[in-house]
Amino acid sequence: MISGALYIKAVFGEKDRQQANELITNIRQMFDENLNKLEWIDEQSKNEAKNKLKKITEKVGYPNFINNKTKLNERLVKNIEIKKENIYFLVMLVIL
Repeated sequence: MISGALYIKAVFGEKDRQQANELITNIRQMFDENLNKLEWIDEQSKNEAKNKLKKITEKVGYPNFINNKTKLNERLVKNIEIKKENIYFLVMLVIL
């Protein structure tokens, strides 16, 4: 997870994520509009397709907690058993 946080900080930031989400929103709108124009599909099938479209969830780039140091550290640390050999790792979490 830390490597993911470092990667998005360097390569795929919030602006990129927003642009990707805008693109997805536009695609969904166009699909919905084009579905309304189709003459070869009956109304029941169109409604089922629209219901499926509403159920689709987007997961673009990274989870929200990646940009929140506190939440990221909580997720990482909660599964770590504190032993002498893990101290270096825990110190690195605090530094990041």
